[in-house]
Amino acid sequence: MKEHWIGSENHRVRVSEIDAFKQATLPALINLMQEVAWNNSANLKYSVYDLMQHGVTWVVYRMQVHIYRYPSQQELLSVRSWPSGMDRLYTYRDYDIKDEAGEVIVRATSAWLVMDIKKRELVSVPGFIREGLDFSQDYEHLELDRTKLKPVSSSQSNYQTEVGLFHMDVNGHVNNTYYFQWLLETVRNKLTEGNRVNYIDIMFKGESKVRDIIKASTEKISANQYLHQIFNQGTNNELIRAQTKWDSIRAQTKWDSSE
Repeated sequence: MKEHWIGSENHRVRVSEIDAFKQATLPALINLMQEVAWNNSANLKYSVYDLMQHGVTWVVYRMQVHIYRYPSQQELLSVRSWPSGMDRLYTYRDYDIKDEAGEVIVRATSAWLVMDIKKRELVSVPGFIREGLDFSQDYEHLELDRTKLKPVSSSQSNYQTEVGLFHMDVNGHVNNTYYFQWLLETVRNKLTEGNRVNYIDIMFKGESKVRDIIKASTEKISANQYLHQIFNQGTNNELIRAQTKWDSIRAQTKWDSSE
């Protein structure tokens, strides 16, 4: 893979990014990956701002994140992201986070769609993107699991909040990282007991904006697995569908590329 196609940045975990256990939170890790991905797309001239000149923008459709170890405050991390594939409707982007020893502690993949800004409708990947991103070379790629996510059938825990001004992104809707935070609010007891998400599969199904009331629901389906949904309470439109897998805080685990 050509090195200039890979976005890479170093980051030292800040006090504002840790929890009561002095470890980085899942939303903080998502934010780090989002930042590096944004900068990488800007360097490749395919950022949201570049697409807006053509009347379209990026929207994330699905993201799958494996967390092998949560870093602690002051740990120095290497965060990377790169475009990893394309088909008729989707482009794919991968991520990893390594610690100072070079061990992969987070690995993720995502699928992105292109939306017409004025019509707010999804469109096929435009020609100017197809012509500019070369996937003929050997890109490292984490295969996206296309298993259909199940809805919550029996809500056991809920969280409700109002979308605020500071939740917005440049596309005029909620920044996707906040959905990770809101769905975790429904399992706060599990978090305070020292458990952590080691895998999340999340699908983004709709937009929400300032003053919308969102409701997050969770259903426990096994000892360490949960289903999640987030709805716009006013319209009842589904915004998020997700599944999480959990374990207790544990020692560092090396990423196995065969997973």
